[in-house]
Amino acid sequence: MSGFLSAPKRKNLLRALLLCALIFVMYFPALKAGYIWDDDAYVTHNANLQTVQGFKRIWLEPRTSPQYYPLVFSSFWIERQLFGPGPFAGHLVNVGLHMLNALLLWAVLSRLGVAAAFFIALVFGLHPVHLESVAWITERKNVLSALFYLAAMLAYLSFALPPRKSAPGTGRRPIVPYLACVLLFVGAVAGIVLRGTSG
Repeated sequence: MSGFLSAPKRKNLLRALLLCALIFVMYFPALKAGYIWDDDAYVTHNANLQTVQGFKRIWLEPRTSPQYYPLVFSSFWIERQLFGPGPFAGHLVNVGLHMLNALLLWAVLSRLGVAAAFFIALVFGLHPVHLESVAWITERKNVLSALFYLAAMLAYLSFALPPRKSAPGTGRRPIVPYLACVLLFVGAVAGIVLRGTSG
C-alpha cells in the first residue's frame, strides 16, 4: 500500500484531508441550524423547487424566482428531490462547496508556484469572513460562484501553463482546458450578469 502513492502525493492527500476536516469541524454547528431570514422565499416556500415544471420555470421564467440564479435554484431543486424539505442537506452542501473551494484555491496557488499555497488555502477555509456565505443556505450563490471561478482559473492555468511533457515543437496549446475555462467562467458570473432580469 505504501507504494501506491508517492511520498509527495501522500503528503498532499493528508493535507487535503486535514483541510477538509478542519473546515468541517468549524462549520459543524451550521449543520444543526435551521432556516433563517429569506430562506423562506428562496427555499422553503419556493414552489419551483417542488415539481418538474418548476425546474423548467427556474431556467425559462426568471420572474418566478426572487432572483434569476438558475444554477443556484437548480441545486436547491435537486436537494429537494433527493432529500425532501429540511435544512440539513442545504447546510451540508454549502459546507461541502466551501471545502472544494479551499482545495481549488490550494491547487490554483500551487500551480502558480506560491510557496505558502496550503497555508493560504487553510486561512481561506477557516476565516470567519465566509461564515455568512457558508452557513446561510440562501447565500449558496457565493460558494457556488467561487467554485466555478476557481475551477475556471485552474482550467485557464492548464491552458496557459501546459505541462513540460506536452508535445515538443508543436507550439499548440490544449484547447479543451480553454473551452472549460470559458464555460466555467460563464457559470461563475451568470448570476451576477442576469440578476437584474427578475425585477
